[in-house]
Amino acid sequence: MAIQYNLDFLYVSLIVSLLIFGHFKSQPSPGSVNDRIFSLFFVVGIADILFDIITTQQILHQSPALRWPMLICLTIFYLMQVAVPSAFLCYVLSLKQDNRLRARHLLMRMALPAGMMAALVLINVFTGIIFTIDAQGYYV
Repeated sequence: MAIQYNLDFLYVSLIVSLLIFGHFKSQPSPGSVNDRIFSLFFVVGIADILFDIITTQQILHQSPALRWPMLICLTIFYLMQVAVPSAFLCYVLSLKQDNRLRARHLLMRMALPAGMMAALVLINVFTGIIFTIDAQGYYV
């Protein structure tokens, strides 16, 4: 029996995100640095949802011809899953502007696990320790 994914939530989250982003961009604003950074995070978040949809579709419709594109898309998606929350947390902490020295040590401690996981995802391309795509195009 094949795994059945429910993509409805991904489609709805993409539509809602696009609506919110469109509303945010339509508001008159002075274009501060915080607005531009927030826009960048929103675009990256939308890209994350798109990669989630793409990789889920690739997993559902396995094909030996799509083996390498699937591996590349999954690697990018998993890297985004590691980097986006960490970067967003760093952004929020930078807005707080608390004790700079303490914040720098906190950021370094938070970056270590994310960096290790990103390294594992990149190493996975060559080793297959986290996931692999077999010759028939199946996600294993």
